[in-house]
Amino acid sequence: MRHRLGNASYAAVIAAALALAGCAASRADLDPPLHADALSAIKIGQTSQAQVVSLLGQPEVIKAVDGQTLFHYYHYTLKHETFLLFSRVNIASDDIYVFFDKAGIVQNVIAGNRTDALKFQFWPFGSY
Repeated sequence: MRHRLGNASYAAVIAAALALAGCAASRADLDPPLHADALSAIKIGQTSQAQVVSLLGQPEVIKAVDGQTLFHYYHYTLKHETFLLFSRVNIASDDIYVFFDKAGIVQNVIAGNRTDALKFQFWPFGSY
């Protein structure tokens, strides 16, 4: 004997699947947060590479750029939300770039903080 599902049965199956999908939120961080007080202790023309490492730790990236050494520190935050069958992912980073001269003394510091403004957004279609 063969059974056929009516339109109401299909609607019930779809509603059950959507209900099981539900909502979820998660957060992930890559590397420890960068501290503003340690950053303020770095003085252009005075602070050495060793002092920067003691303040901020080992950099994630070290590069040579136009005769200078560059230390790059970063912290990433990811927030992921799922609403029924739709997902949204938001990623932001805090970055510190420290430039040193050939003698290993700080010449410039560039810093940006964007993770504080990162919000969970459960609605996947923009602002609500």
